[in-house]
Amino acid sequence: MVCTKRPMTMMNSIAAARSKPHEHRCAGLVPLFANLPQSDQNFIDEHLQHQQFSRNEMVFMPGDELKLIIVARGSLKIYQMSSNGREQLLRVQKAGGYEGEAWMLGYPNDSLYGQTLEPAEVCLLSHQLFHKLLVEQPLLSIRMLEMNTAKFVEMEWMNGILSIERTEGRLARYLLDQSETTGSQQFVLPVKMNVLARLIGTTPETLSRDLRSLEIRGFIARRRNLIHILDSTGLATL
Repeated sequence: MVCTKRPMTMMNSIAAARSKPHEHRCAGLVPLFANLPQSDQNFIDEHLQHQQFSRNEMVFMPGDELKLIIVARGSLKIYQMSSNGREQLLRVQKAGGYEGEAWMLGYPNDSLYGQTLEPAEVCLLSHQLFHKLLVEQPLLSIRMLEMNTAKFVEMEWMNGILSIERTEGRLARYLLDQSETTGSQQFVLPVKMNVLARLIGTTPETLSRDLRSLEIRGFIARRRNLIHILDSTGLATL
């Protein structure tokens, strides 16, 4: 369900958000810019717009002015609307995450929404400044291609999870992938339960039942958001 607090344009959302003194150096947070010389990072930070948003506020939506959106603090959910009008969660961007690199290359945003999951601060980089950086830093184009490829792989991964018929199987796959990503059988879930439910295409109630079922059958142990995988082989068969 889409939040009703939806500004009609990026400029309106910027005007509605509260300005905040420059406290975050956003360029260094973003892998895309992290390897640039410090002088270039400083230049980027000096030209960024910093904005605060409350929980559940819309940061961007189709038709907004094209800007690179960098999360300095808090988190955003990125979603699109399905043909039946339902919200389809694509990913969650936390501090250091960003959206809009395709928009910087001239592709319009005709489907993506970004909404805060908690109080957040974002940094906005203009289309003109981004093009200036691409001209002056050719390696930035290569880095952007690498990161776009990583996003594509992530989308393929999510499609793979959603192709599993049973929600319990999707959850098992997600937990195994998180274990592989963290390099540990014990890890903290990176998102809240209601967000995880949407990621794997189910409801919070079904997710809670499936987690409890995995605990009872000895596949996992759980203490709130802390997960300990006890039987990875068994999980892989679900």
